Amino acid sequence: MKSFSMRLGLILALSIATLVFLLTITLTYMTSQRSAASLEAEIGERLSMTSHQLVDKLDFYMWSRYQEVQLLQGLDALNDPASSRALLDQVQTNIPAFSWMGVTDASGNVVASTNGILEGASIKERPVFLEAQTEPFIGDVHEAVLLAELLPNPSGEVLQFVDISVPLVRDGSFQGVLATHLSWEWGKEVLRHFNRTLHHQSDYTDLFVVSGRDNMVLLGPDHLIGKPLPTSLKEGWHVDTWQDGKTYLTGVATGEAMKITPGSVGALSFASRPRSHSPRSSNLRIKSYGSVSSLRS
Repeated sequence: MKSFSMRLGLILALSIATLVFLLTITLTYMTSQRSAASLEAEIGERLSMTSHQLVDKLDFYMWSRYQEVQLLQGLDALNDPASSRALLDQVQTNIPAFSWMGVTDASGNVVASTNGILEGASIKERPVFLEAQTEPFIGDVHEAVLLAELLPNPSGEVLQFVDISVPLVRDGSFQGVLATHLSWEWGKEVLRHFNRTLHHQSDYTDLFVVSGRDNMVLLGPDHLIGKPLPTSLKEGWHVDTWQDGKTYLTGVATGEAMKITPGSVGALSFASRPRSHSPRSSNLRIKSYGSVSSLRS
């Protein structure tokens, strides 16, 4: 009887010890999962904040250039080709991001421009003229067409611009367009700045700028530039599986200045990093998105 009681006590003790062990493992797992989820949310929010900061920087720059073009729109100096040329040259000297600025007549012929480039040429078929006859126009990022061989290009890289143009109206009559090509190099510089601010994350974090019109990657890793982003974009942060079969943590931010003109669309920015640097899995990459500058379709 005593031996039976001892065996029963031993079995009971082992059962309790096993139960305690299992409960400890379960609680440890649940705690670690909650901590991982909390840390993942923190990372998503942090990358979303980075995207918001990039959005604000790009939005502010684009908005500033747009406002400057609008201010020029009302100056009497644009009524005369000689004074127009002098004014535009001065503006370009002070704001080199304007790669080219020009004034056209009502038919789309350039009558005055920075350094005389394209004077006498017609831009009547170009969106920078066609889309600005009744309201301001801000175009999407595009490669140089008429100016490709006319502007200095020390880097040898393909020249890219954002068009900003406004109608010139005198006494209720359309007189022409003030057309400008804003170098996309400023966008690249902003992106380089944000890459530098990532410090220790830079080895596994990529920043992108994506067209809000067609999801085309405008800036980012070389192998993705000019290609559509393989996912849809939604506000907030979440986990997505992309067409490459990999899983990404995504944080999306939308800039307020994207609606500068009616019909305008935004560009989008995001940062990515492998989930192996995140708490939950070895095959997640983390991405953060945000609408940035105001680019019209």
